[in-house]
Amino acid sequence: MFIKTTYFYAIPESFSKGKVFLDDNETHHLVNVLRAKEGDEFLVTNGAGELFRCRLSKWYKKGAVAEIVEKKENIPSPTIDICLGMGLIKSKLMELALDWAIQLGISRFVPIITDYTQKEFLQKGKKYSRFEKIAISAIKQSLRTHL
Repeated sequence: MFIKTTYFYAIPESFSKGKVFLDDNETHHLVNVLRAKEGDEFLVTNGAGELFRCRLSKWYKKGAVAEIVEKKENIPSPTIDICLGMGLIKSKLMELALDWAIQLGISRFVPIITDYTQKEFLQKGKKYSRFEKIAISAIKQSLRTHL
């Protein structure tokens, strides 16, 4: 079976010697949600414009190993560079806005701190990892290859 409804994401360091190593979140989505079996093929991006067709070799609870069947051509970054500057609002609404904006095609997000910014965002870097997860999820869902 070839899974083409979504891309999977792996950091560039996860690719080596014709194999890619998926983390536990990607493995859970691939194996438990989409019910992939060993030998099934799917597409993986590294967030830098490269796309790989991979075949699931083995999976474990904490990750999976897939062999790279072919490297698709490098997909250039979009010619239009859209940057969204947005005041920080309540957490759930902020996550929703970020998700939709990335799916629509923004390439950069700049949070703007104003007098009315929510206090939770003022702690440096507290929400960065959560925003990064949302961005990765959005590029996978919208079949983009640039993070």
